[in-house]
Amino acid sequence: MGRALVRTMLSLSLVVACDDQPEPDFAEPAPRPPMPAFDAMLRISDGGSARAERKPIARVSLPPRPAPAQRVAFARGRLGRLTADELVVHDVRSWKLVTRISLANPRRLVRTADGGFAVADLTKLVRLAPRRTEPETFSRVALFPRSRLFGDERFFDRVWVHHAGDSALYRYDYADDAGPLQGVGNSLDFSGFDGRALGALPDGAFVATEQGKLRRFFPDGKSVGLALPDLETDVWRLVRARRIDRVWVATKSGKMSLVELGQTARRVRKIDLGMVPFELASSVRYVAALGVEPGEKHPTKWRLVVHGHDGQLVFRQELSAEPGTPPPGTSWLAHWVGNRDLAIARDKPLVAVGGATSVEVWDVKKRSRVFLQP
Repeated sequence: MGRALVRTMLSLSLVVACDDQPEPDFAEPAPRPPMPAFDAMLRISDGGSARAERKPIARVSLPPRPAPAQRVAFARGRLGRLTADELVVHDVRSWKLVTRISLANPRRLVRTADGGFAVADLTKLVRLAPRRTEPETFSRVALFPRSRLFGDERFFDRVWVHHAGDSALYRYDYADDAGPLQGVGNSLDFSGFDGRALGALPDGAFVATEQGKLRRFFPDGKSVGLALPDLETDVWRLVRARRIDRVWVATKSGKMSLVELGQTARRVRKIDLGMVPFELASSVRYVAALGVEPGEKHPTKWRLVVHGHDGQLVFRQELSAEPGTPPPGTSWLAHWVGNRDLAIARDKPLVAVGGATSVEVWDVKKRSRVFLQP
C-alpha cells in the first residue's frame, strides 16, 4: 500500500477509517499483497471471526503474529487490559481494581510518556493519566487492519500510527476540537522501508528494516542508514534494548540478535529462543518471548521465556494450551490466540500474557504467578 493510497483512505476515514469497516472501492484498486501466513491461517484481524474447523490441539502450529495485538499494557504502577467493551485497570502492588472505562469496540492500548494509558477505539482516543480514574477523551485516530499504535516516548499528548504496507508514520497530537477525526500532524517518511519490521527506541526515534540495513529515524525527520549485510531475510520484530543505541532484531525462526546502532550496525549478542515465536516484548531490564510448540504425542505447549539483555535466561513458564469455551460468534482458534498478547513492565519485573477475557501476570524475579483474572 503506497503513501498516496493511504492518504486517500485517511481522507475518507470519516466513513471507513475504523478497522471493522470494508475498504472503499477505487476505480483502479492497487494490487493486494499476499495474505500473511498468520492472517491466512486464522482469517482474522483484531479479533474477527475465524472459519477454520477445530483441529486436535496436539497438531496446531501457529506462525508468528505479524503485528502486536496491543490488548494488554503496563503503565506506571498499573496494568491495563482491553476487553470487548472496556479498559480494565489494576494496581500492580495490591492487584485491586482501579477503574473500568466503557469503550466502543476498543482497538489498541499503549503506554504514554508520562506513565499513563492511551486507547484508540471506534469513536475516540482516550487518555488515562497516571493516578487518575476518570479518562479524557479526544477525537479518534484512523486505524486499518493491522495498524499499529505507538505512544510517543517524549510527549505524553502524542501518538504515532503505522499502517501495514505503508512507508510512513503518522503523528497525532491530542486535540478536543479537531472534529470527528483526529487531525494528522507531521509524518515520518520511511521511503526505503521494506515492510518487514518497525520498532520504537527509548529516545523517541524509530528503527526500520531496509534491504541489507537498518535505518534509524528521528522525530525531526532526519535518518541514518546502518549497513548490516547479514541481516536475516526473515526479520519479524524490532524491540528496544537497555541502551538507546541498541535494538533487538528477532526472526520468525526464533533467532534474536542484539544490534548496536553506531557508525555501522554491529551485532553484540545472539539468543536462540528454541521455538517459533508468537509475540515479543521488552523493557529496560528484560526481553520476553511467547511461543507455541506443537506436539505429535503430547498436547501443544505455549511457552513464555524471559532473558536479560545480557542474553541469560531468567524465567521460563509453560502455559495452558487449552483454549476453553469461546464466546458466541467467535471460533475456538480466534479465542485461543485472542488471550495471547504479551506485555512487560518497564519499572518492575512483571510480565503479562492475556487478552479480552483473561490475563496472567508473573514476577520474573520471584518466578511465581502474582495475578490471574478471571
